[in-house]
Amino acid sequence: MLARLSFFFLSVFVCLPFASSLYEDQAGLNDFHVQNIGKPTSLLFHPDPHKRRLFFATDLNVIGALDSKHGTILWRHSLGNEEINAIEYSGRFLASLSGRGKIVRVWNAADGTLVWDQSTQSETDDSRRDMKFSIRFTDVNGGDAEELIVATGNMVQMYSASNGRKMWEWKSKKNNVKDLEILHSDAKSLHVVAVDSNKVDREPMLAKISTKDGSSLSDFGKAIEGATKCDSLSSNYAGILACLQSSAGSVHFFKAETGKRWTSSVATQGSNEAISVELLKNHEMMIVRYVNQAAVLASLDANAVKVFHTFEGQPGSLISYGSDKNGDVLVAQAQPTSKGLELKSFHLKTQEVVTHEFPSSIWSKEENGGIEMMAMNPYVRKDGSGGLRVLMLSENYAMTLFQQGSVLWERHESLAYISETEMVDLPLPALSHNELLDENVINSLNPISRLVRRCIADLSDLIDFILKSPQLQTGPSTRQRAAWDGVGVSLQHDMSGDRFGFNKILVFITAPGMVVGMHSQTGKIVWKKFYGNDAILERFFLTKATSPDGKLECLVLGRSKQNSGHTFVAWLQPLTGAEISRKVLPVKTVQASLVPLLTEKHAYMVMLMDSARKVHLLPDTAKTREAFSKRSSRIVLYLVDKERSAIDGYGIREMRGEVIWTVAFPKGEKLLTLSAQRMNEAIRSAGRVLGNRAVLLKYLNKNLLAVATGTQERNERVGQADPVVRVYLIDTVIGAIVHTASHKDATGPVEIVQSENVVIYTLWNNKKQRNEMAVLELYENTKKEILTAGEMMMYNDSKTTYTSHGLDKPRVLSQTYITHTAVKTMAVAHTMHGITTKNVIAALASDQILSIDKKLLDPRRPVGKPSPDDMEEGLMPYSPFLPVMPTAVLSYNRTILQLRKIVVAPARIESTCLMVAVGADVFFSRVTPAKAFDCLGDDFNYASLVLSTLALALLSWAVSWFQAKRELAQAWK
Repeated sequence: MLARLSFFFLSVFVCLPFASSLYEDQAGLNDFHVQNIGKPTSLLFHPDPHKRRLFFATDLNVIGALDSKHGTILWRHSLGNEEINAIEYSGRFLASLSGRGKIVRVWNAADGTLVWDQSTQSETDDSRRDMKFSIRFTDVNGGDAEELIVATGNMVQMYSASNGRKMWEWKSKKNNVKDLEILHSDAKSLHVVAVDSNKVDREPMLAKISTKDGSSLSDFGKAIEGATKCDSLSSNYAGILACLQSSAGSVHFFKAETGKRWTSSVATQGSNEAISVELLKNHEMMIVRYVNQAAVLASLDANAVKVFHTFEGQPGSLISYGSDKNGDVLVAQAQPTSKGLELKSFHLKTQEVVTHEFPSSIWSKEENGGIEMMAMNPYVRKDGSGGLRVLMLSENYAMTLFQQGSVLWERHESLAYISETEMVDLPLPALSHNELLDENVINSLNPISRLVRRCIADLSDLIDFILKSPQLQTGPSTRQRAAWDGVGVSLQHDMSGDRFGFNKILVFITAPGMVVGMHSQTGKIVWKKFYGNDAILERFFLTKATSPDGKLECLVLGRSKQNSGHTFVAWLQPLTGAEISRKVLPVKTVQASLVPLLTEKHAYMVMLMDSARKVHLLPDTAKTREAFSKRSSRIVLYLVDKERSAIDGYGIREMRGEVIWTVAFPKGEKLLTLSAQRMNEAIRSAGRVLGNRAVLLKYLNKNLLAVATGTQERNERVGQADPVVRVYLIDTVIGAIVHTASHKDATGPVEIVQSENVVIYTLWNNKKQRNEMAVLELYENTKKEILTAGEMMMYNDSKTTYTSHGLDKPRVLSQTYITHTAVKTMAVAHTMHGITTKNVIAALASDQILSIDKKLLDPRRPVGKPSPDDMEEGLMPYSPFLPVMPTAVLSYNRTILQLRKIVVAPARIESTCLMVAVGADVFFSRVTPAKAFDCLGDDFNYASLVLSTLALALLSWAVSWFQAKRELAQAWK
């Protein structure tokens, strides 16, 4: 009785600590989120440096603010497809003009909340991409309330900055105006400058408007007398307009407030022709730039202007300016050099030039490219001396803030433009007992010696594992360089693989030409390589994914910038970013694919087809050609021609591609999207066991291509054309269409994903006005009956190879479901052995990531009450709606901005796969479709397990002792 009570209370004690939940402090343990903003198009520092605000607008249509001290995002908003044309800051507000001047918004500058937004109803020419727009805060009434002036198209509007009320609107009677810019405003009038759209020469025109009621005081007329052509126009907040005439070597000025006009000859200084003039916004000074990239800072005096400083012309240099709270002007010049970067700043008040040099380890033209943008933030120190912060945008989309002679922070915005993604396994550390697996060692030792050495080796591995655990790392860990690391990244990052396969290097190919390696555990950049000076990168192939010595290999493919008709090729070590070799092929590549044939270095080949349909191999050696020629008759590749709405299949003969089949879609059908099968996907079973123990044999075709098209079909009943979406399943070896699905009154966008015998795609139902997700399951049309598990296993073994020439058309089961939101892209959660449920990972329109249970997307879900066989199979009753369970949202409370692609890779345990989602942001997480059934959770109570084991052992000993004592007592009776 005592033993039973002890076991009962012990069981209760063990069960108490366990719970299944996710707490707020657990967010981020198994995932990371890298937030980006994109390439800035506008940058505004807060006038008060102590506010630490840097307002921005980017080409991804993102507006927000950064902490200028740390570079972190304070707030941001994505405006979707609305291009941000201009931003302006004043006091509490940040104003933005977007959508080609059609939408004006005012934001709270502190926290980014939207104060108001209005439509300008502007009639701008959307075909012109070079149009300029202008917004400016002004104080017309002299009170605390400010007004916002918007110049767009051929109209000017004034709004109340606090509530968005439109105060007045002025529209020019002339339709030949463009590039409106607010020149000057006061309590009485407003001056607006524009150029004549009917003339090639940029002759400025000026209009005057009453700020009280928006009445026209004068319509657009000639602004500057004597200036028949303006090569460069600039204005400042004082209402001064400057017009540069390079041929005449003069700058013409006009001051709106007084109507004064004058001319300067500063543009003739130097031996080179001036190309641009820029007025300082808050000062009556200008910067004139010359052909040789030299520049002068000069006054605006008539005739005899004063030159304050001359900047020497250097290739790739860039000049910017700013002023501190005392009004002191600083002008800086950034210049790439052979040693790194040189930053010169000129202080107008003290006439002092300060030079800071940064080594190539911090900034170099080879790793950063050229300088695209600069923004300055002069400030006054506590001792009264002047300080300077310079924000620089490089060609590789890196934003770097320099303060005095050091780098304050850096943001890698190239991660907002990821085009290719691959996950690379980190090598596992060699264990102490690995030598015991050697056959020579086994033969040289007797069994007792092997047992002793193995116990010692296991104990050594256990001690090493405990000492390296994060819980025992109290100080900075001392890392040793890995044998495969020739660069030294293993000294700065934990580059050891783990037994579960969670530690990986995420390799990204980006649009600006950056190749980036990121650690999957920390989200930190391990290495980066810039190719933007030489090529436009397009493809990435992991040619050697595993190696005992850790020396892996990948290939980067792109178009050469020196000759767009040539192909750029570079081989890299994906763990360190070290370049192995590079070359330029004098061919234009139209198709590239990985060939499952190994070279003498145990790496896969890459096959290229050029515009002349000639086939090239990488690497191109005698052995690779010989190996390829033996298998070339079995290789088929296809090219998609969207202009012809056709797909051509090519066979290989004598290293040249020949068309062996063509699928031409009906006239008027446009290709929307394509999806191919994943080549390395693990397939556990070739059949599906039903509730009555019968088996449906899966139609498994690795060469299946899903193609979605859109067209218009005439509806005779209503007498008009209705949109139609068709999905074709094409065998890319023989060019046969194995199935076609048609959806009437439906449009795109369409997203497709394939896995084994399942095809899932999304579309928009135009008639019902809803998003839908359709699923197709393909099964073989066979009369063979498989009734036992043994027969099923034998059938699986017989299906290790597949041929398209021996497959009949499949039997297709289909069903359609309603989704509550649009889906941007999809992926399938595939694991190491393919046993775990293959859930669908969907990127929602809300930039969230949802894991959809495959059981919900089963076309065999019964309509009505399930039969006993359906219940035995585990089929759920059909419901047209796909539920969105909050616990199935993988991104929980995070928003992955502008999410566009999801990549999944298996871990080394069956329950888990790894997912990386890319858009403007990067999000990485572990996915467990069937929970982590093969490993203990991070919150597992090891102490309770040890105590329970010890208590049970002690209790067993006590019971045995009492039992022995009792038996002894009975024996004496």
